[in-house]
Amino acid sequence: MMCYRLIFVYFLLTNLVCFILAGDLGSKKQERILISDSDAMNAQLITLERKLNAKISSIEAENAQLKVKLVASEQNIGIITKTIHNQFSYKGTSYTRWGRNDCPNKNGTQLVYAGIAGGGSYGETGGGTNYLCLPHDPDQSPADFPHGLEGSGYVARVWGAEYQYSFGQVKVDDDVPCAVCLDTTTETSVMIPAKTSCPSLWKRQYNGFLCANWHGHSGASEYACIDYDGEYIEGKRENQDGKLFYPVVSECGSLPCPPYVNAKYMVCVVCSK
Repeated sequence: MMCYRLIFVYFLLTNLVCFILAGDLGSKKQERILISDSDAMNAQLITLERKLNAKISSIEAENAQLKVKLVASEQNIGIITKTIHNQFSYKGTSYTRWGRNDCPNKNGTQLVYAGIAGGGSYGETGGGTNYLCLPHDPDQSPADFPHGLEGSGYVARVWGAEYQYSFGQVKVDDDVPCAVCLDTTTETSVMIPAKTSCPSLWKRQYNGFLCANWHGHSGASEYACIDYDGEYIEGKRENQDGKLFYPVVSECGSLPCPPYVNAKYMVCVVCSK
């Protein structure tokens, strides 16, 4: 029984030694395992075991170093990826909240700046038609910008804006505030006329009344959504006209009634997704 065991150990150790000590055999004389001498064999087994453990320890040490390098590389890749994402990707949508100087208290929505609503005059046939949200702290034009045009009249003009209806805390001729808002949780926004709710999976930012310039005035305007809970700019409640916000009503004819109702004030909602 002992003989078979020794033969098995001999073949096992022979293969193991050839594998582990392959790099050493080219420069060193191969040592024989003397199976007839148990003490010599045990000594050689101990030597082989030590070499094997040393090789395993070396491999484990190299493996640990590789793991450290791998973790560092993954962290660097993460930093580079985040940097590229921040530089070349866009996340968020902006919109103007007319009639308020703040943004809705919703998760992910923040104020970019608060301002004063304005635009071209209601009585001017030229100039811009869109409403502007003008900041409270404007920067001035360069000193070397061409002069003389102001007095000639060959310019476009921007006026402040006033409400042309009374509702809640606002009155006719009150000046209109505005706020530019950014929602960082969504990617697009839209103003929907004649609705107070948003489509499924869309976030409602605010709702209000659809407004524009009066249809009989010379100056045209875009349609804008004035917040239902509108505010006014403190300290100035007088009629100076300029860009005006009139409530919009529906007119039956080419506009189907029903579902619309003739001469009914129209609502609106601003949604984001």
